[in-house]
Order: sequence, then C-alpha cells, then structure tokens
Amino acid sequence: MINALKYTKDLETVSFSRPQAEKVVNVLWEVMDQNFATKDDLLILKSEMRTEFAEFREEVKVDMANLRTDMKKMENSLILKLGAMMGTMFTLSLIIIGMMLQA
Repeated sequence: MINALKYTKDLETVSFSRPQAEKVVNVLWEVMDQNFATKDDLLILKSEMRTEFAEFREEVKVDMANLRTDMKKMENSLILKLGAMMGTMFTLSLIIIGMMLQA
C-alpha cells in the first residue's frame, strides 16, 4: 500500500500545490488499485491454478489409459495379421516345394 500523505507532502516539497499533489497521488492510487494484483488475488489465482492443474492431470491420466488400450488393440490386431501372413507364407512354401519335387 502507498502512504498517500507522505507522497502528497513529498510532491509539495518540490513545488506541487496541495490539490495537484493530492490529484497525482489519487491517480497513482487508482492505477495501482485497478492494475496491480494483491496478495489475496495471487492466493486466489494459486488455488484456481491448482484446481485446474489437478483436473488437467486427471484428464491426461484418462487419455493415457485410453491410448494404452488402443495401442494394445492395435498390437493384438497386428499379431493376428502377422500370424495369418506367416501361415499363408508357410502354406505357399509347402505348395512350391511340392511342385518342385514333382518336376
């Protein structure tokens, strides 16, 4: 907080009239009051940020769990497809070997 009386007197010592000094201090006070955060403002912001961060962290946990599930499904799908491909390749190899032996 500013000491309005002190600043008013300081301005008067450098040739400001009392009304001018009071006006300058009042304007300064209004600017500070409207634009500066107080300790209470910062505590409220800190609390809000903690809450939002906790919510975000929970959302990320859910998203990661969903991602792991999707990746496991894709892995299983790939395993089935690779197994089918290997079975097909083995069958084709047997057919080719059989044809070569008959020739």
